[in-house]
Amino acid sequence: MPVTRIAGRKTIPMMPLVHYDILTRPLEGALRRWRAALWKLVPAYTASGHESRDSLRSKARGLEIGVGTGGSFPHYPAALIIATDVSPANMVTAKQKLFEGAAESSGACVLLVVADVSSLPFRDATFDWGAEALVFCEVRNPVEGLREVSRVLRDGAPFLMLEHVRPGGVLGAIAAAVTRVTAPLWGEHFDRDTITAVRDAGLRISSTAWLWRDAVLLLEVLSPKALGEVPTSDLRARLSDGE
Repeated sequence: MPVTRIAGRKTIPMMPLVHYDILTRPLEGALRRWRAALWKLVPAYTASGHESRDSLRSKARGLEIGVGTGGSFPHYPAALIIATDVSPANMVTAKQKLFEGAAESSGACVLLVVADVSSLPFRDATFDWGAEALVFCEVRNPVEGLREVSRVLRDGAPFLMLEHVRPGGVLGAIAAAVTRVTAPLWGEHFDRDTITAVRDAGLRISSTAWLWRDAVLLLEVLSPKALGEVPTSDLRARLSDGE
C-alpha cells in the first residue's frame, strides 16, 4: 500500500468536485491518453531499477501539482511523489483511491498535501522534477504559480506541463467566449497563453508537443538556473520511444 498523508494548507475556492466530474466525464478517454503521454516521460527523471520504498525516499523526489481526484495515479513511476491539490474535497477522493490500490502496481510512495500552487509549503530546491496536468487553466495568477514551482525545484530541474491553451482562428474566439462564462463561475480559462506565462515566470522551454490540434500542449520546461541556452525540441520522438 502506498504511504499517504494529507497535510493542510490555506486554500482558495475552485471548481466544485461535482462540476469537475460532470464536465470531464465526456473527455475521460482523451484525458487518459494525454496523462499517459505526460507520465511516460517522467521515469527518465527517477531512480532506475526495482528499488525498495525506503531507498526511493532518499533518491529523486517528484512533485505533482493539482493531483485532483487522482487520475494520474495509475501512471506514476516507482518514485517518491508528493502530490498537491488546492481542494480538500479532491484530496479525500484521491486518498480513497490510493487506499483502493490506484498506484499499487507502480510501487510509488505517495504523500498527499493540500496546498495552493501560489504558496507551496516546501523549502527551496526540494524536488528533482515536477509535473502537472490541466492545472494552470484554473490558477488565478499562472505566472506567480509557475515562479513558486520554480522555487521548490532544484537548479535546472524539469517540469512537465500538460495544458489546454487558446487555439488559433475560430476555435480561439470560441474559447475566449466560453471563458467569459466559466472564469467567473469556477475559474476555468480556455484562452490561456501558457507559453508566454512560462517565459514570464523565468522558466525555459526545453521541449514541446501538440497532443490535439493547437489546443492541447505538452511542454517540458526547466527551472531558470539551468546553464546555457536550452534548444527547443519536439517531445514526440521521446513519446514514440518503445512504441
